[in-house]
Amino acid sequence: MARPIMRRLSPLVLALLFAVLFVLWAPPPSPNAQESPSVRLTLLSQTSWNCPTATADLRSEQAGWSCLPGRELDLRFRAQNLGTEPLTDLAIGVTLYSRVLTRNAYEDSLVSDPSIVIDASTLPREDAIEPGQTRDFEISLSLEQGIDPEQSGVYPVKLDLRSGIASVAELRTPAIFLVREPEIPLGLSWTFVLAHPIVFAPDGTFTDPSLEIALGPGGRLNGEIRALLELASDPKAAPVDVAVSPVLLTQLGRMRQGYEVSVGGETRRVPAGEGGAALAGQALENLRTIAAAPNVEVTALPFSAPEIPSLYGGGLGRDVVVQLERGREVASTFVGTEPVEQILRPPGAIELPEQPLGFAGPATTSLGDGSLAAIVPDPSSDAVLASVVAEDPVLAAQVLLGELATIWQQAPGEERGIALVMSEDAPLPGPFFPPLVRDVATAPWLAPAAAEAFVETFPPTDASVLANPSFRRFPTTYVTSIRQARRRIDMLRSMLRSGSLEPDRLESMLLLAEARQFLISTSGGLAFIDAVKRSVRDTVDDLALDTVSSVTLSSGSGGVPVTVSNEGPRQLRFSVRLDSPWLLDEPTAALELAPGDSQTVRLQAELRSTGRFPVQVQMVSRSGRLFAQQTIAVRSTAYNRIALLITIGAALVLVAVWARRFLPNRTARRTT
Repeated sequence: MARPIMRRLSPLVLALLFAVLFVLWAPPPSPNAQESPSVRLTLLSQTSWNCPTATADLRSEQAGWSCLPGRELDLRFRAQNLGTEPLTDLAIGVTLYSRVLTRNAYEDSLVSDPSIVIDASTLPREDAIEPGQTRDFEISLSLEQGIDPEQSGVYPVKLDLRSGIASVAELRTPAIFLVREPEIPLGLSWTFVLAHPIVFAPDGTFTDPSLEIALGPGGRLNGEIRALLELASDPKAAPVDVAVSPVLLTQLGRMRQGYEVSVGGETRRVPAGEGGAALAGQALENLRTIAAAPNVEVTALPFSAPEIPSLYGGGLGRDVVVQLERGREVASTFVGTEPVEQILRPPGAIELPEQPLGFAGPATTSLGDGSLAAIVPDPSSDAVLASVVAEDPVLAAQVLLGELATIWQQAPGEERGIALVMSEDAPLPGPFFPPLVRDVATAPWLAPAAAEAFVETFPPTDASVLANPSFRRFPTTYVTSIRQARRRIDMLRSMLRSGSLEPDRLESMLLLAEARQFLISTSGGLAFIDAVKRSVRDTVDDLALDTVSSVTLSSGSGGVPVTVSNEGPRQLRFSVRLDSPWLLDEPTAALELAPGDSQTVRLQAELRSTGRFPVQVQMVSRSGRLFAQQTIAVRSTAYNRIALLITIGAALVLVAVWARRFLPNRTARRTT
């Protein structure tokens, strides 16, 4: 049998064949691979939680709680067309997924689709969204199908905006459904930190307008204060902890009186009662109202909000107590109430055992030998919050509410607690706080408590230790500069009359230089340190020392005239003295000069020998620190006492020897 003849295919045929195979085998392009319109969806409002209609009809007097929304989940969101093409043929896809059973499943549902869909619908919408335009949508979803009638829980919801058959943007949010009144709510310790970085220079000029922005509409401090005012206005509202930064209060006080701010290289003057000055004054009044509320517990951060371990590790540990005391003093002055004792908020993490399935760990622990209790913020909640808050603050509040509901539902029959801290480092915009505070304060499954009561309810059961993070430290030269400046302040304090506020003002500037924001860039802190040194130097430079260039003393002791003038605005106390190894002691005169006064003293010097030698005329503080000196030449013509006695003795001996020539010779007389 003849072998079949194999024909050799031409290169052109081979190329066509491979092209056909590629088309047949290649997967269809995904919608994401195609260039889609750029659209942003933002949640405007949402029903915080739902419950069965039958329960919703019961008033709180009968059932002990109320849930007015019933089963209707109402959502409003905004679509913004950031692309260059109009969005037409619009529709809204609504998907409701089955109840999440674990915390990990809940957090996954915020970024991906759960496996089980219990309801889905498409809602067509007319008109179009032109490029650069926005449009608000409202939908209502009935929570009937697939809702567990026995167990409360969280149900993921996905909204996607469609243009034709393509989904152009999506938004994921939790729907919280309660089937009955919670028997054992989840204990909650929540702390709001009111703080802002140092944004003023040593001369008082604000270096940027960021604090103005934070106090204005949409700013973080604006939203945080408004939310806390809402709580403070109701004496029966949920307890809350507020940690106030003394640096923030100090800056608000400066702004209220009128201030200057540098913007774009130009300095702008803001008079008292206008613009940012008015905002600062109103903020201080609101803070006093908040602090006076019975359900608000105020604590004061350390004065400049330093990183405490960095101070200890960098050789500035003695300043920790000063920071704490000064912080309480400033907070008490501005808010009108005495803050409670400082609550430890260590910046390093606390080592706690890892929990399964995302369960929340213990909310309190004891440090060291167990003598100190610490409230441990939940790290997972902070991470979830940070992932969505920057883009959509209202959604972030609902997401955090769903997180708390999931934590409670994991063990609804157990008494448990969790802690949240809205820290100064979290990127939380102003619109986030009002819905969060409103929902958390009224959520039936949450029981907010102040820190002290929270620790009493959930006492530590195990001792933990601080993690061993790599603490940041100030450079050695930076710490040395702080110590040098502090010694100069001590010198100045001894020179000023008691009651002067200047040393405390300069000490506050050094405490500002210890703020943790300067751990990253020390230039701002060095400006405060240099300003302290310059202020002390200018004060002591106001004292002018005037004396002779040389003096001749003709006796065993004599006076050296010294004139000192005070050319500055402060009354100063100090001493002048003579210092030299050729002097038997240090002649010293204590002086106190009022502004514009001068005084001449004559320092009596007792010399060791004759001759010409240098002597230092020095000015020293009452603390003994030398701050100015001049060198003069002293020439002595006085006889040395010992040498004089020897000379006189020798002369007497010579006279006695010479006088013996005139005495009669007794031996010669006897011979005669």
